[in-house]
Amino acid sequence: MANYPGSVTTFATRSAGQKIASAHVNALQDEVNALEDALLTTGLEHNLFPESTADARTLGTSSKYWGLSYLKAVCLLDASELTIASGVITATQGYHKIDTEANAASDDLDTITAGSGLTAGTLLVVRAEDVARVVTLKDGTGNLLLNGDFALSATDRQMLLIYDGTNWREIARSSGSVSISGTPANDQVAVWTAAATLEGTANFTQSSAGVVTITSTSQQFVVLNSTHASGGYLEVQQSGSARVRTGDAQAIPGISGGAGAADGAVIASGGYLWVEGASGVKSEIIDATTTATAANVVIESLILKKNSSSLKNKNWRPLTLDEARRVLALTPIAFTSKLPADDPAWLHFGFGAEPTYDVAPSFGRPNRENYDVNAIVAGLTRVVQDLDARVAQMEAA
Repeated sequence: MANYPGSVTTFATRSAGQKIASAHVNALQDEVNALEDALLTTGLEHNLFPESTADARTLGTSSKYWGLSYLKAVCLLDASELTIASGVITATQGYHKIDTEANAASDDLDTITAGSGLTAGTLLVVRAEDVARVVTLKDGTGNLLLNGDFALSATDRQMLLIYDGTNWREIARSSGSVSISGTPANDQVAVWTAAATLEGTANFTQSSAGVVTITSTSQQFVVLNSTHASGGYLEVQQSGSARVRTGDAQAIPGISGGAGAADGAVIASGGYLWVEGASGVKSEIIDATTTATAANVVIESLILKKNSSSLKNKNWRPLTLDEARRVLALTPIAFTSKLPADDPAWLHFGFGAEPTYDVAPSFGRPNRENYDVNAIVAGLTRVVQDLDARVAQMEAA
């Protein structure tokens, strides 16, 4: 039975003239079979070691290389310290801690020299030896090609690089968790000064349903800046479809930004604009399809309605004389206004909205705040027409 992989087999030495028994051949055959089985079938059941831990050996060459490797984990040697000398370090493995020259408070790292065994395709992770001594990786000064300079100013700030044979190119940088104070750096999304508080004066919260609320003590609390040649716009969608869009000459069905106006709005045919106040209470709707007939625009039941007098929008019939005669029950009044925007000394002639509605609802408005001038004129017109007909009959008799 083979000793592999449990231990190294010691074969009996045979001298010239000695007999080689079948047991000797069988023992050798067992070990060979065990090695072949491990290499070709069952797999190795032991660790593989290079001949020296001080000079690790290479698996494969640039011309004879391994294909896919299925590994449980990749473990780099623990980070060893490198000290900058005139802006340069020499990497000797895949993970290093970097320190400033002569323990200066800060220093720049311009160039990384690839040490023995580090060829094109080598990955390198670098971090600070001591964050009290800030090392800054400089973009483009030497052979570091980065997405801007990067300061190793915190224990969780690291950078992953790949060597192309000449330059070390940035793959990724880690800034760790979001900072708890200060001003955002170029590589930070935001800086938080307290729980759920964005740096500055804006309080930022997000509900479990994804609703984002920003509360600010300033009038200007959000700035969205677009440098696109055609200008920028803000869009609100419902189930993937644009519902509201504001910006430079942007349009969607029903409402659009005014052409040439950065923040104008135009009500399109068949569309509406609806504004909500606290607790979702509807405050106004501009409706382009109503048949309201008073002024060109009226407000009724918190709805701002546009006038349309076309017969195609009306189910109509002639006004009866009995309906029209109700206008004679109205009480004309003279009054001065109590409203602050009006001249308190100016004498107005008109009607009261409430008694007008009581005489005939059609002469008033459902909110009892206004009366319908067109309805009153129509009633008077019908009465005058009847009187005119009567006079004509009397004159003809």
